[in-house]
Amino acid sequence: MKQYVLFFLLFCGLQHALKAQDTLAFRKGEKTLVHVLEVDLNEIRYKRMDSPDGPVYIVQKWELSYIVYANGRKESYESFQTPQRPATTPADLSIQRSGRLYYYKERRITETDMLAVAKLRKDKKVDLMIKKTEEKRFIQTCFVGGGIGVFVIGGYIYLSNRPVRGRRGRSSTGSPQAMQNGEVMMLTGLLSEAAGITFKLDRTRHAHMVVDLYNKSILQ
Repeated sequence: MKQYVLFFLLFCGLQHALKAQDTLAFRKGEKTLVHVLEVDLNEIRYKRMDSPDGPVYIVQKWELSYIVYANGRKESYESFQTPQRPATTPADLSIQRSGRLYYYKERRITETDMLAVAKLRKDKKVDLMIKKTEEKRFIQTCFVGGGIGVFVIGGYIYLSNRPVRGRRGRSSTGSPQAMQNGEVMMLTGLLSEAAGITFKLDRTRHAHMVVDLYNKSILQ
């Protein structure tokens, strides 16, 4: 008789334990027997029934379909939406200019680097303006380099043909014509340098136009 009474008590205790269990139904289809500890605005804290002395687990409400509590009450969470990830801010690919300086991704870059970045857009208008800018640079280099060369040669001709007074008071007459040619060459060199400066200003203007067209293209 005592065995039947013990069995009956165990059976009742088991029934009570089963009734004290809460059930989490996940949206993935899984169901877990738990003991719900706390329900917050967006989270639910619980312990697993197979590990009552184990850690406290946390689940977001939008991960669940519903909860069936031990008293039979069912609470649905189907209305909770999965949180949307915030849209990432696109990187700023624009080129900023300040006078003759250029800035890309908060770094200062040279005009050559700026043109290289702009070429990556593969935009026809941008590429055309880059080509014009590079042509202006080539012409400027020719005028500046040629002007320096002509000025140096003209100066040498002028100095080597001026009259020079010797130690004994005698002086050489030099070559007035050669001196004049040297002066003409030095003047030509200076004019070439001035033309180079003009082309440099024109090149800078075209480089700024490259920046403007590039920035417009990345906004399209």
